[in-house]
Amino acid sequence: MYLGLKVLQELQDSRVTARKSELQDLFQRCHNFMSVACCEIKKSWKDLLCEPWYHVEARYAARQSPAASAGEDHQFSAGISSYLHHLYGSGEVDVVVVGGGVLGCSSLYHLAKLGVTNTILLEAHELTAGTTWHTAGLMSTMGRSETDYSLRNTTLNMLRRLEEETGVSPGLIENGSVYISSTRKGQAVRKDEFARWVTFMRVLGCECELITLSQLKDLYPLVDTSDINAVVHVREGGQMDPAGTCEGLTRWAMKQGARVVKCCPVTDIRTTETLLGGRRVSEVHTNQGVIKTNAVINATGSWGNYITSMVGVTLPLQSFRHGYVVTEGVEGLLGMPVLRDLVSSAYLKAQGDSAVIGYFEPNPEPIDQIRRNFPFGLYEMNWDIYGPIHEQIIQRIPILENVGIKSTIVGPESFTPRWSGNYG
Repeated sequence: MYLGLKVLQELQDSRVTARKSELQDLFQRCHNFMSVACCEIKKSWKDLLCEPWYHVEARYAARQSPAASAGEDHQFSAGISSYLHHLYGSGEVDVVVVGGGVLGCSSLYHLAKLGVTNTILLEAHELTAGTTWHTAGLMSTMGRSETDYSLRNTTLNMLRRLEEETGVSPGLIENGSVYISSTRKGQAVRKDEFARWVTFMRVLGCECELITLSQLKDLYPLVDTSDINAVVHVREGGQMDPAGTCEGLTRWAMKQGARVVKCCPVTDIRTTETLLGGRRVSEVHTNQGVIKTNAVINATGSWGNYITSMVGVTLPLQSFRHGYVVTEGVEGLLGMPVLRDLVSSAYLKAQGDSAVIGYFEPNPEPIDQIRRNFPFGLYEMNWDIYGPIHEQIIQRIPILENVGIKSTIVGPESFTPRWSGNYG
């Protein structure tokens, strides 16, 4: 069994060319033995060559477990412990990505794009758990710096080609965005700020422009423009589906050789001392085995400090309760751009014929210590915080006054002191 699997591994290694015919013959003989011994491989060797070899090995390990012999139904995850122990007991991976949200999946994908495929993503629960599963999925290239724009533009281009690469739709809808400012709360100064912002973004390549109120009315008839003094229209981007994006990103990375293991929380990270007195990652311990590596990407968001505490590091990260509502159907909303009201600190997007109204709370509720086991958890909506913002959005889109609310979503979201990502 082991010999057959190692031959299969070699056959799937793109570097093997000259010995392929010899290896195929050897694998056929091994397959004959495995078919009798395991009674589980019912595919031809040609089919097996198209299947990741570690999937076959994991299923074999699962069948050797006591539970399997007792007749229990086992999926791929049942064999992960033996799989990790065998695969990484004496080997290494180049990078371990911790966290199966959109950042972790994107990290795995981009590593593969760079040719780094000896990688593994570890997710304590299921992909999208944590924050990604309930995020609103907004996608705009309008940033505040050259780096910010570059990251956003790279993401948009990735989403545009993802379905072609993987067959999985990321749910990208390029309905664009409109950013509005108003004289409400004495914010008239924003008109000049918008002009500078647009000039800077256009230099970087962003497809944006200042538009007039009549143009806004043509673009978004539902908006009350009585107090608006500045409008930016971003023609590219709009919104996407986080779950479909995660599936597409991991599917492509796995085709290149990367691995994804779910229900596998990290329990410890071991380090060794370098010659210069620093520390370097040496091992990642999980509930299903130990992985040797010198690089870890912490993509766990609000749970980031649980991971960094294993090596004595604290991240400048604070989690808050962050929310939005989904309304009943809104006539005329379908196809409208994403609306971002910077004075009200709110956004509105179409979701089918419903509206998703999200809030950036001026006095958010901090989460002192997020629970470790809170993968798909939500909180109650505090209308004392969200109510005033919601009222301002109703003033901006008057038709919402007679539209009911179907559901409320308040989940954990992490923020840094500068409202941007922590890298490095």
